[in-house]
Amino acid sequence: MLKKTSLIVLLSIILIASASGFCFAKKELEIKYPEVPGAITPVTAGIPLPDYVKYIFNFAIIIGGLIALVMIILGGTRYMASAGNPSLMADARDQIFSAIIGLFLLLGSYLILTTINPQLTTVTPVRTEIKEGITFLDKEGEEKTFLSSYPDLGDFEPISYKFEADPEDLKVTVYPERHFKGNGALLSSRTGSLPFIPKSVKLEWQLPGVYLCKEDGDCLWTDHDIDILPPEFEDKITFVKFKHITFEKNGEKETTARYEVILHENRGRWGDAARPFLAEPGIKREVSLPSGKGISSATINLFPTKTSSGVFQGAVTLYEKPDYNNHKDCREGKCKELQLKGIGTSNLDFWAGSIKISPEGKYLALVCNKPEGMKNRRCEVFRSSHPALSHTTLGEWYGKIGFLGGRAAHISSVYLSRMK
Repeated sequence: MLKKTSLIVLLSIILIASASGFCFAKKELEIKYPEVPGAITPVTAGIPLPDYVKYIFNFAIIIGGLIALVMIILGGTRYMASAGNPSLMADARDQIFSAIIGLFLLLGSYLILTTINPQLTTVTPVRTEIKEGITFLDKEGEEKTFLSSYPDLGDFEPISYKFEADPEDLKVTVYPERHFKGNGALLSSRTGSLPFIPKSVKLEWQLPGVYLCKEDGDCLWTDHDIDILPPEFEDKITFVKFKHITFEKNGEKETTARYEVILHENRGRWGDAARPFLAEPGIKREVSLPSGKGISSATINLFPTKTSSGVFQGAVTLYEKPDYNNHKDCREGKCKELQLKGIGTSNLDFWAGSIKISPEGKYLALVCNKPEGMKNRRCEVFRSSHPALSHTTLGEWYGKIGFLGGRAAHISSVYLSRMK
């Protein structure tokens, strides 16, 4: 009984210790998490909740299995050493039996949660919600409001429609056959009768923002950062489209702000990344990562089309030491000053301990490391200056810092964009 209690207490301590990391997930990571099979290892405080939960779950399963294995070995050793003592042999058998039962429970829970129904361990991200759409009415008076495309309307036979959204923000095409086949008819007026009874309906939103699209043309609209793409879009984005913010002036539309997108390899917007993408409204822009891997998250930036001076110009300074060379700027230690206009880039080879963006709060910087050998390319987005790059995903060991070496970021490129 004592052994069972000890095992339960030990497992509880491990789970609490793991959960404590989650509770303080917003703090910078000061330790290196061990690699866990089947889960993304946390390397930054910005790791999404679903990935952190999966990491803790897999970590607890592995530790629990190791503990059960150790208890079986200890029980076997005690059993062999207790020959001739029935009481101790019985106690050792109970220990082995309890450990085996615990091991089977662990394996059973893992199989149930990952094989029989893997969705139980998946936290599905919430997709950006569009609350308006188009309402169709059939001859029986039944109404249905659509927010997305429907390849098959089934038994529903609408005869009229009414836009709930602004028709300029939503392009609706009805088709006489299922799966968008046949000669489609574009609905342009706010209300009206349908030219025929449609079998499928395609909705293409034209809201200001960024459209992350798959090869088949299905797009995800967003106007803000996405830490985790929905499952139906993750690793499947092949092109992007934009609709910028406009207003009418003297009867003509004028663009006042433009969107751009930075695409990331990993959830949580870190790892390899593609430089900021920008395109004219409605034009498809094919996208890919330098590594050729799939896209899992996105950073969205909105910036004005022009400033009072008519020119975008910002500065990025990379410092050799943390805290901007100990708050002595370039007077102590090396630094690299970059004057960048618009979306600027600079091929570099500089070990940096901190980064300063000026003017503060006006620019967004995508900073990428220098991959060498087996080291993968990593990038990180900074919306403000950072005093310690060693605490970011770009940080790595550098032997020329101090007497024993330390962590810094080996910077290869910087892309600068104006923020709203």
